[in-house]
Amino acid sequence: MPVPSRRILVGYVATAAGRDALNLGIALAAGRDAELHVTMVAPEAEPYAAAVSQGAGYERVLRRQLQSWLDEALASVPEGVRAVGHVVSSSSDAEGLLSQARAVDAEAIVIGARAGGVLGRYRIGSVAQALLHSSHVPVVLAPRGYSGHGPLSRITALFGDRPGGMQVIAETLAAAEATETRVRLVTFAQASETGKSSAAHTGVPGAETMKAFVLEQLDRLGSGEHGERARAMISSGQATTEVVAGKEIEKSVRRLDWEPDEVVVVGSSRLAPAGRAFLGSHAARVLRAISVPMVVVPAPR
Repeated sequence: MPVPSRRILVGYVATAAGRDALNLGIALAAGRDAELHVTMVAPEAEPYAAAVSQGAGYERVLRRQLQSWLDEALASVPEGVRAVGHVVSSSSDAEGLLSQARAVDAEAIVIGARAGGVLGRYRIGSVAQALLHSSHVPVVLAPRGYSGHGPLSRITALFGDRPGGMQVIAETLAAAEATETRVRLVTFAQASETGKSSAAHTGVPGAETMKAFVLEQLDRLGSGEHGERARAMISSGQATTEVVAGKEIEKSVRRLDWEPDEVVVVGSSRLAPAGRAFLGSHAARVLRAISVPMVVVPAPR
């Protein structure tokens, strides 16, 4: 969730998933002086479309309907949150959203989860799949039924010792510093790594052990400026530390507590092209275990 441009693009559809995405966009914008760009995508006319009888008349009707839905969505945005709407044409919803994100210099793309599925409160549809494997900006996933309106109460960064971990921390700190939001730095570890106390062996190491382990992970990442900022937040009390210890990611993540107005930030797979998002297997497992919004940060450039 980078801060500089302060524009957030919401991929909107006139369904429950679209409402979830809009609610999350509002929550992210609240208290940040950010502007929402609520965007609907109209299918781009194919060169041979006229031969199929629908023609320009159908396209006008479709655009009027999309604009009507968009106007209803904009009317529901509360006072204090700036929002503008766009109806764009594209051969695919994902490409339309990516193109519009570039056009308005958006800092993130927010989309809702589809109904049904087995990933807890998430079902990753085709549009989400495309964005999660190609976006140049963070993709923010709203769980089904999301109704928060912000501001955010806490941002949790889930990171390990891979290079992308520092990108997760950098994005988390940037978002938190802009709004003075509390931060929780959570890293993964085998239970034996966090110490030899009985608490560590049960997967619940003590507070000082967790703090020491998180700081050690920052050192492994060669954290530099971002590490110093993280340490400063820990010292001031704005950031807390926690260790997810255990062999099974889903079970370990379920032991964490979650606040209603919280988001979790994860990195992209090591297979991701530079500067692009790529939902990896670890992040997919985390999705199965959480009920709060997830931010997937692109790989470092």
